[in-house]
Amino acid sequence: MSRILVLALGHLSNGELTIAMECLRQLDPAGHEVRFVSHENGSSYIRSWGLAVEALSHPNPADNRAAFLELVSAWRPDLLLCADVYTMEYASAWSGIDFALLRSLGPPVASMDEYEWESTDFVWDYMGSVPTRIRPELIRDCDILVRPVPLNRPAAPTTRIAPCRLFDPRDRRPQRTRSQWLADLGIPAEGKIVFTVNSGWEYINISPHPEVAALIEWMPRLMHELLSGAADGPVTVVHVGPRPWSFPTAPHVAYRYFARLDAGLYRDTACHADLFCGTNSTSITMSSAIAAGTPAVLLLNLKRIRFADLGEVLQRMPAWYREMAGAVSSSFPYRIFPWGLAKFLKVVLDANPYAATFVEAPLFVPAKSTRAIRSLLYDDGAIADLRARQEDYVRRLEDLTPLDEFFARLP
Repeated sequence: MSRILVLALGHLSNGELTIAMECLRQLDPAGHEVRFVSHENGSSYIRSWGLAVEALSHPNPADNRAAFLELVSAWRPDLLLCADVYTMEYASAWSGIDFALLRSLGPPVASMDEYEWESTDFVWDYMGSVPTRIRPELIRDCDILVRPVPLNRPAAPTTRIAPCRLFDPRDRRPQRTRSQWLADLGIPAEGKIVFTVNSGWEYINISPHPEVAALIEWMPRLMHELLSGAADGPVTVVHVGPRPWSFPTAPHVAYRYFARLDAGLYRDTACHADLFCGTNSTSITMSSAIAAGTPAVLLLNLKRIRFADLGEVLQRMPAWYREMAGAVSSSFPYRIFPWGLAKFLKVVLDANPYAATFVEAPLFVPAKSTRAIRSLLYDDGAIADLRARQEDYVRRLEDLTPLDEFFARLP
């Protein structure tokens, strides 16, 4: 029996928690015991998955550090696994736990590696900011890198790198029937249902540009206008996130907001929705929807746009678009909104079969975006074609070496 202690210390999003839990809950419990250490905000979420967790709840980093060291001494883990080593290092300001401390404790140190870091230049191109070099040694000095697929490319394991399935194939079916799910959410059965999600960090402008702050405020409205323009009938938008939309929706668009859903209902929503719509190419929820065969569209911007330069084209745009252009004035490229990372993520998405499982739509070209959304809502041929690509991708993941086998080789 090996003991794996997972450090999941981010508190602005459940993304890294979910990725680690999805991968590790596929381990055979007869051979592996898994325990999490988290921020207090994440502990109830982890428990909702039926996993053991210790919450660090002291206001003083030194006290959190002492509590962690006491846990390590008492539990004696065989492996220290960071849900994300960079998030862990950033969180040391409140947790008192950093990479140097982990290296001093004795057990091997591992990290989930969502971006194939060692294939990159370790430079993050934030929207409108000077590119930031991320410390390479935090990844390079890990004894083990666990690479969930997706977002990583499928590959054979090495002595140090473990590509693994992000999702258990047995979980691709919802727990509820569609009628039960509709009843639980209080959604009418008529019309199409679009699922969208976001996290607290998506409302934080980390760039020095007010244009980014303006686009953060406008993004929900942009998504609404594109969905509204694409709809040929009634549409219900199910939105899970920290803030509800603050504007009236079109008469044919019903908006249902949830600050949170329990894990089972959340997963069923990804399975039963007619479309997932998002702005984050690394979204764990989008990956979950794709694994369930739900069509997905990603609203992206991959070039610098100054709306004043559009000239007569801008004058032909709808009134809402011209209003947005005046408020935002310009936009930067992004694959994760509002961080950017358009160049950084190009490396991991290039030649990646995962990129065929969703449709990219240009956020600021309404005609193309609405056409893409409409086809995934109403065109049976387009829907079947995308689902076939999703199914083919999921089948490829069945050949990945299970984590059980990789961890069994550890000394």
